[in-house]
Amino acid sequence: MKKVIIFVLAVCVAGIAGEFAYEAVKQKGPEDALNAYIAAVQGREFSIVFWLNYRTQKQANILARAGEEEMEARIGTIYQGSERAFRAMERTDDLTLTWSEQFFFVPGMEYRILGIDKAKTAGTPSSDYRSQSTATASVSVRYLNPDESPVHGGKKVKEAKLLVHMIQSGDVVKGMHTKPVKEGWLYHWSRIDDGSIVFWNI
Repeated sequence: MKKVIIFVLAVCVAGIAGEFAYEAVKQKGPEDALNAYIAAVQGREFSIVFWLNYRTQKQANILARAGEEEMEARIGTIYQGSERAFRAMERTDDLTLTWSEQFFFVPGMEYRILGIDKAKTAGTPSSDYRSQSTATASVSVRYLNPDESPVHGGKKVKEAKLLVHMIQSGDVVKGMHTKPVKEGWLYHWSRIDDGSIVFWNI
């Protein structure tokens, strides 16, 4: 039990910055959450990434539905495993892979959110969700250093447009009627618009 308490405390200390960041944007719109997420990924601040990411918060919310017994310790385990996977992720251009966005949200990058479309999608009995509140952002990105640029199709990207999908945290688990572990907008996924890409001429 003592080891569990120490472990939970260590994770809590590591996650303080993330919780503060989450609290700062949870009552705001998806643009604020997206800006916070991009900045956290650029800075490799996993304590913030953890609280603003769909996958990790879906896991946390599933645990919350099961009851509070040892929930913090289990969330700590999720945190530790997710951070290890985030740090160990190898460079890829496949944005469908978990944590691959870190190779597109790099320190040497300029970006501008061009617009955000919100949507409310009704679910069906056979769907993964009863309903979803989502937002899709169109983001113009420019990479200033070819050494830090993402690779797409074997070539280094200089400029492109990304489509970034956000989702409300309360909608990440089917049939969830209880209050989510954290409320607000979460990063869901990204994809690159192939027709918008400008490659480095190197």
